[in-house]
Amino acid sequence: MSTAEPPPSNLFWRIVKTEFALPDWQINMRYGIETPLSYIRKFETINIFGPPRWVHPYIWLWSFLGSFIGIAILGVMQQYAFDKEGRTILFASLGASAGLIFGMPETPLAQPRNVIGGHTIAATIGLCMDSAFGAAYGESTTLPDNPLKWLACALSTSITTVLMMFTKTMHPPAGGTSLIPIIGSPTIKILGWLFIPVVIMDVLILIIIGILINNIPVARRYPQFWW
Repeated sequence: MSTAEPPPSNLFWRIVKTEFALPDWQINMRYGIETPLSYIRKFETINIFGPPRWVHPYIWLWSFLGSFIGIAILGVMQQYAFDKEGRTILFASLGASAGLIFGMPETPLAQPRNVIGGHTIAATIGLCMDSAFGAAYGESTTLPDNPLKWLACALSTSITTVLMMFTKTMHPPAGGTSLIPIIGSPTIKILGWLFIPVVIMDVLILIIIGILINNIPVARRYPQFWW
């Protein structure tokens, strides 16, 4: 009988080898929890000030220009097209995404995979939580007297965070997107499941502007990777 190991491409085998074939002390180091004393001692090693990260004012100009153009385009679309229909396509979390794309375009959190994937996951989970908890109470979660709104918000953000970690699409601004379907205004609620393609359209516009603007200065390159 053959005793050959399964090929390394086998996902289950890789998980077994990396997660369960470790010595007990290594597993405890990775998955254990701190004792009360070690928990407190962690704060003793935290520096008061972070490392200096000086950015030349020349780069500030391009960050300003990119953020301005990206949000301006979405703002014009909102004001002259979607406002007339009573719909909202410009969300606060997009401003946070613009801050990453144009302020720190080199970080993995600002790459297209993370921006698109993070916001898409967040929008989907937010809509699912809104539908589930709204239906459970018989009304929309946006109503102030819905006692389940807090739970829908907490689950939406926490599930979104874990899914972004699992899919390697971590994008912090998407945490805000996960709350929008639950606590958003009626002009957002009216979008229904169209909220997902609207969010994707918004972030694609920011990414395109990021590609056009961030590659003008020699010191910058965006994206660092496509997917």
